[in-house]
Order: sequence, then structure tokens, then C-alpha cells
Amino acid sequence: MGYTQSKQVSGLLLDYASREHGVLSIICRVGQITGPVQLQQGRWNDTEWFPSLIKTSMYLGKLPCSLGSVGRMDWIPVDFLAKVASEILLASSSRTDHSSTVASDEEKAQFVHLLNPHEAIWEDIIPHVQRSLDKPLRVVPYEEWLSDLQTSAERSHGDANPAVKLVDFFEQNRHDLKPKFSTQNAQRMSQTLRSLQPVNGEWMHLWMEQWGSSGARKAML
Repeated sequence: MGYTQSKQVSGLLLDYASREHGVLSIICRVGQITGPVQLQQGRWNDTEWFPSLIKTSMYLGKLPCSLGSVGRMDWIPVDFLAKVASEILLASSSRTDHSSTVASDEEKAQFVHLLNPHEAIWEDIIPHVQRSLDKPLRVVPYEEWLSDLQTSAERSHGDANPAVKLVDFFEQNRHDLKPKFSTQNAQRMSQTLRSLQPVNGEWMHLWMEQWGSSGARKAML
């Protein structure tokens, strides 16, 4: 994908600038960003894959028992991510010796993965999704959910079935979990990341309320 390749090229350019010219660089590789959970401002964009999955599950009456290859719930709320990025920036700026034209080992570009070090398990989150709805959904294998999504693409669906626009994405992610990335460097530089709690039911209720999902507001009262 050109999008991901462009980010890789940018990271390599920054790494070269650090190694050859002593330019202080840090490359943050960000995972799944969610809606805010601390402030009642903003919301998780409901056109993204996970909000679309929830809305389409309500349309189909079925909820997948897994999230396929993107099921590693190492997600970070955007308000926490802002704090993490700030802490990493401050930590990196403490490296003050830039007199050499060639970077020392400590001054070479650093790569950090901004992922939640405390993963949640989708199976544990499903009950919270169910409690946020007017009526529970039938939990089915991912392949069955995907098959119904593919079938639904053949008929009129409207805004109630947004995941139909992402059929290719869900087809590509029908396999095993993607690799887990180390967050050791990022945790060393950010206390907020080290202490971040995993995705939980309270956050899920809030996100569903942000999306206006049926029953979500009632569940929060």
C-alpha cells in the first residue's frame, strides 16, 4: 500500500538524518487510535472499521466472536495518546549533546510503537457491547459474520450497514492475529503508557454512546 510505504520511507529518511548528520529523530509507529475517554469532547469517527463493525452487527443481528487478524486489542484512546506523545517528545529532547556531525548510538533515530501494552480480549468485551444494546446479538464465527456481510452487499443497505463499504478490509483480515510489537522503548519514555489500562466495558459504553448506537445511552444511565 502506498500509504504505509510512504510512512516507511519517511522513517528511513529520518533514521538516515540521525545516523549521518546527528539530527535528533524519533519515529512513532501508532496502532489503533480510539475515541476519547476522559473528556466529553469529540468522538471516535464512526466510519472507521470497528464502529462500522458494531453498526453492521446491529443491522445483521449477529456479532463476530473474533475480530480476525486485527483482534489484538492494544488500542489507545486519542486523549491518552496525546499525553504519551508529549511525554516521549520531552524525554527525547533531554538528549542534549548534538555537537558531533555523526550521531552516537544514543542519538540515532529511535523507533517506538505507540500501542497499549495491556491488551484486552475481545471475548471479554462482547458482554459489554451486548449490554449497550436494546437487544442482544447472536455471537457467531467470524466467517459466518463475513459471509452475511458479503451477502448484504448485494442489496440496498443505507447508513445502517456501513461495514459493507469495507468488505475488502474484513476479507483481508479473516486470518490469524497480526504480530505483536514491543512497546518497551515507548514505556520507558512515557509513564502514561506504562500505567494505561486496557480497553474495558466503560470505554466501550462511552464509544457506543458517541456513535449513537441503539440502547447505548440507556446503558450509561
